[in-house]
Amino acid sequence: MNEDGKNMLNLFKELKEVNGKISLLLQDIEAHMKKEGWEADDSTVMSDTSASVYSPEKWFPCFLFRFYKNTKRKNILAYVSVLLDDDIYGHYNIVDEPLITAGYFEYDKSKDIGEDWIYEYSKWFGYTENHKINGKIKPYKNWKDDFGKIFKLKYEKVYEQIENWECFGLPLTSIANSQDIKTKIVTPLLNILSEK
Repeated sequence: MNEDGKNMLNLFKELKEVNGKISLLLQDIEAHMKKEGWEADDSTVMSDTSASVYSPEKWFPCFLFRFYKNTKRKNILAYVSVLLDDDIYGHYNIVDEPLITAGYFEYDKSKDIGEDWIYEYSKWFGYTENHKINGKIKPYKNWKDDFGKIFKLKYEKVYEQIENWECFGLPLTSIANSQDIKTKIVTPLLNILSEK
């Protein structure tokens, strides 16, 4: 095997290793959330991927996610996501490094969100102007206007029912161990959820 072949093989092995580490990170978060009454919606972790020979840009995910619901807070959809790369549709560019993000979407208190949401919510932190804010919790007041410009109202019917959205993000490399997961992601997320 020549050097290029070895390097290519190592690249794919490293990708598998990264996938395993992100899986453990998301499972750790899920265990903490479950203890506090927030159940994962299902086991799905990615969307916007393709097995088509005509869509190679979708062969690897640009974002991974977990969504959480609480039976006592039926109008709140919480999430954690990992933004690995630029959005394949060009809506955001993460040129510096992958991010881990978390937040929630609040619907009208009289509404049970049920299945009335989309996986793409988990990458919205990347759409914001200041998506490089380091761990600072950011409420977004005019996001519907801003996103309307980005999407030309593509998702208007989906997100018109959302009343509030708050999120935060950190460089993925800032999470080194289970303690970081708890103090930098889970605790801040649970804190903002407790205020709702």
